[in-house]
Amino acid sequence: MNEGNSGRRLGVAGAAGLMLAAMTMSAEADEALIARGKTAFEARCGGSCHGFEVTNWGPSLIGLFGRVAGSADFPYSRVFQEADFTWTPDILDSYIEIPRLMLPGNNMAFYGLDDAEERRAIVAYLVAVNGYVELPD
Repeated sequence: MNEGNSGRRLGVAGAAGLMLAAMTMSAEADEALIARGKTAFEARCGGSCHGFEVTNWGPSLIGLFGRVAGSADFPYSRVFQEADFTWTPDILDSYIEIPRLMLPGNNMAFYGLDDAEERRAIVAYLVAVNGYVELPD
């Protein structure tokens, strides 16, 4: 048996094990991020403004990603009715940072969230709830 080839096989097996460990750690990190996002979302919104059903205060967030702004079954303000974008995780992150800057004149009472990590966690949570996967163009 050639020890050089055996070493390579162990190298490949070792690399595969490292990749699996990295994927597991990544999945655990994603789960932790999503859990932080759920906690932050519930603390900030508590389901009263937005949730996963239509409320008196806001449209459902189910189906948010890929949806044209202002197109859900909800009595939107004129600004949202005239908005010309489709919701993506990046656009949502920008919006919740300073809603009135992105859409001046909107009726949302939320003034914004300057903590980038908290926004990232909330967006990750909403992506997970929606099962959203962005497909390449």
